[in-house]
Amino acid sequence: AAQELEKHMTQDKVSHGLETRPSEAELEDRGVIKKKGSLSNVLVAAANELEKHMTQDKVSHGLETRPSEAELEDRGVIKKKGSLSNVLVAAANELEKHMTIDKVGHSLESRPTEAELVEKGVLKKKGSMSDLLQAKAMELEKQMNSDKVERLLESRPSTHALESQGIIPPEHHVAHSIQGLQHNLERQMTKDNVN
Repeated sequence: AAQELEKHMTQDKVSHGLETRPSEAELEDRGVIKKKGSLSNVLVAAANELEKHMTQDKVSHGLETRPSEAELEDRGVIKKKGSLSNVLVAAANELEKHMTIDKVGHSLESRPTEAELVEKGVLKKKGSMSDLLQAKAMELEKQMNSDKVERLLESRPSTHALESQGIIPPEHHVAHSIQGLQHNLERQMTKDNVN
């Protein structure tokens, strides 16, 4: 009777387990099993095997082409070990970190004030205008300067007028690329005539 009871309890336990187990679709959604799609079990197994080999090849290639420890040290990715023990390396790294913090702190303490930067023209003076209006004002000032340069270029005298006033030497219709050579040659000829 005890064996019979134990047998029924085991059957109930198995039945309950089968009833409450997740469906194949739920297992696929959770990534426990791979989705089959329209492939047969043989093709799914072959695809899984191929994917496994491709991953192994990718990892092998990555390991073969990874830089050596010396290359990583040279590029500053890892710290050079040298002859220091691990304890000393850790202490040296900690000291270097604190020195950097101190250097940054000193730089922050000695940096110029906002007023000094405004005085040097690095920053624009803050007035009653909002940042948006200041940006527009700077843009307008830049455009006005550009327009002024354009007007000055339009009203400048022609090359012929400058030549006739003796401001620039007359051009002898020489290509621009050799005008410097012509000028040097004329200067040398003048020197030779003086001597």
